[in-house]
Amino acid sequence: MMKLTFTFDLSLNETQENIIKEIKWHVNKVYNIINYSIREGKREINFKGGTNEEMYKIYKEYREKNWHSEYLHSHTLEQIILNCIRDYKSYLSLKEMYEKGEKEIKGKPQMPRYKNGEAQITFTKQGIRVEGREIKLSISKKMQEKFKVKSLNF
Repeated sequence: MMKLTFTFDLSLNETQENIIKEIKWHVNKVYNIINYSIREGKREINFKGGTNEEMYKIYKEYREKNWHSEYLHSHTLEQIILNCIRDYKSYLSLKEMYEKGEKEIKGKPQMPRYKNGEAQITFTKQGIRVEGREIKLSISKKMQEKFKVKSLNF
């Protein structure tokens, strides 16, 4: 069986910790902005449609118009958008099951909540390199400029 996800507890130096905090802050903001636009009906999530199609529409819009996206690697931004869409699709399917009276659903489903610092940062395979015993995570050009590093090394 192949492992698809790895979770690490890292000891970070001050620069690494500041970069992670900055990325996490932008991740939370983007998730909450998308969440808000869906909650308020400004953005439709097609329950039956393909998740990737919806993600690319939102991604293109955020890359052009939202300054938070400049601080996130493209794959990280894609994952935030996908997570928000999946959260809503899950909510909609649970809500539908609840309304049909299915017994597995114990209580009325709640809409996805806003993230208050607890959003996860996802680095995809394309954003990770391993050189010897060092892991290098890709960061955006804005982050490289701000922290004067090429990548986040562990």
